[in-house]
Amino acid sequence: MLNSGARTKRWRPPLLRQAHDAMQTRQAQGYQRYQAWTTLVSFLGLPAEPSWAEHILGVVETEELIKPLDGIGCQPVLISATTEEMLEWIGDRERIQRMAPIEYIGRYMGGWFDFAIADELHQLAGDTAQGNGLGVLGRAAKRLIALTGTLMGGYADDLFNIFWRMEPGTMAGEGFAYGGQGRRDFQQQYGVLETIEKVRETDNACSRATKKTIQVLKKPGASPLLFGKFLMNTTAFLSLEDIADNLPRYDESVLSVEMDEELITDHRSGCG
Repeated sequence: MLNSGARTKRWRPPLLRQAHDAMQTRQAQGYQRYQAWTTLVSFLGLPAEPSWAEHILGVVETEELIKPLDGIGCQPVLISATTEEMLEWIGDRERIQRMAPIEYIGRYMGGWFDFAIADELHQLAGDTAQGNGLGVLGRAAKRLIALTGTLMGGYADDLFNIFWRMEPGTMAGEGFAYGGQGRRDFQQQYGVLETIEKVRETDNACSRATKKTIQVLKKPGASPLLFGKFLMNTTAFLSLEDIADNLPRYDESVLSVEMDEELITDHRSGCG
C-alpha cells in the first residue's frame, strides 16, 4: 500500500522526459534517419521493414545509444547496439514500458511516497525478489511501516535481511557486511551457536594418528541485546488485549439442521 499524499506540483515520469529530450537531440543532430535505418539493415541483417525504423531509432535515441560523429558533407552517427538487442526491440514495440512496477519505483521514484506499508514482514526476510522489493520500498518512501505477527522464527539471523532492508545505516554502523559472512557474524553475536568437536583415532602402518572434526550448528535463541539495539526504538509490540476494544463482537452459536429422508435412510442402513 502506497500513499503519496497531497502534492501541488505535477509529476511527470522520467521516461517521458527522456523521450522529449531524445526528440530535441534528434533535431539537433539532423542525421538522415532513413539512411541510418538502411545501414543497420545492411550491416546487422535486420528485416528490411520500413515501419520498424521509427520505433527502433526512437529506442536508440531514448536509450542514448546514438552519438554524432564529425564528417565532411554529411552527418554521420555512431549507433551502439547488437543485432540481438534490436531484434528484441522489434518483437516488443513497447520496450520502454517493459519493467516491473517495483523496478520502476526503485529507479525513478526515490523518496517520492510519504508512506509504504508492507504486511507479513516475516515472509520478506529471505533472499527473494519480494524481499528485495522491501528494500526498494524503503528507499522510495519517507516512512516504511512493516506488519507481522511472527517477527522471527526462533533464530537471530532471521532478522538479518529485514534489518538490512529497513535499517541499513544501523547495520553498517555495527560493522555487519551484507551477505553470507555478515549473516554468520550477526548470528554469532546475537544468536546461539553450538560447536561440536569429534576426535577419532586412526591406525596407520607404523603409527597412530588423531583426526579431529569441528562442526558449528545454529541453535534457536536470541540475545536480549538484539531487541535493545535494533527494535526498541523502531518497533511497537501489540497483543490481542491492546486492540480488543476496537475489534467487532465475536459470537458463536449452534444451529440444528434436520436430516432429510434420504440422509436418514442412509444413516440407518449404515451407508452414511
